[in-house]
Amino acid sequence: MKVVCKYNRLMDIEDNKTRGYISQYIHVALDFILNLDISREYTVYGIEFRDNRPYYYLCDSDNDWHPTAWSSEFFEIIDNRPSFFWRLAIDKIGKSKIETSLIFKEWAEDPRFFENLTDDDPITVELFCKYKSLMDNEFSPPSATITCYRPAGQRELDLIANSEYQRWPCRQPNQPIFDPVVTNEEYALELTQWHSDTAGIGYLTKFDMSLDYISRQKFKSVDDKVHSEWWVGPQELEEFNNNIIGKIEVIEEIPRH
Repeated sequence: MKVVCKYNRLMDIEDNKTRGYISQYIHVALDFILNLDISREYTVYGIEFRDNRPYYYLCDSDNDWHPTAWSSEFFEIIDNRPSFFWRLAIDKIGKSKIETSLIFKEWAEDPRFFENLTDDDPITVELFCKYKSLMDNEFSPPSATITCYRPAGQRELDLIANSEYQRWPCRQPNQPIFDPVVTNEEYALELTQWHSDTAGIGYLTKFDMSLDYISRQKFKSVDDKVHSEWWVGPQELEEFNNNIIGKIEVIEEIPRH
């Protein structure tokens, strides 16, 4: 999710009731200029709901690992897609008050995560920076891409669907290598036809990858160097998934002949 800053002073918010509510959390003069840059785009690293009002967790700079929760009233949404990494967290405050958040898994599961982050705990900082980088890439401007193809069976396609067609699933112990990935649709169709003969049904998928990322990979030549395949090791699959641009699309279904 991305937002753009439209206000950086309390006095710019016209509705008195809304301004008064925000003042409960920001104790500054109405004309005080907050640490927000007008017209700057921000990646949202989490959302906290305070009395049903969303507050966005943002960072002041690329090198900042101390996210601040800002009222949504200061911003306009420019990309409303929720991050793939967000999970719902529900916290009970006292006997009756409940706060909900959309944050990444480790943050959601650890009540002291934000406190540890504020205290510069090295492990917590490293973890936040990892997700920060993933979300920055997730919502970065479109870059040059190349289309890849890969066959998939029914079970694998079901797992892809569970990720909203954004990620390939982890490998099985008996199939540690994620292969093949090719840029030749005709060759990919041949592989899918072979897969359907051995597994009962095959799906030909296509997806776009970052050209910068794929240009750094090594392809293996097969069939007297007519075709090439890209084999991805189990340790490389997470980075591979992070460089998929858009969604994995099924372009053909091939039943057993």
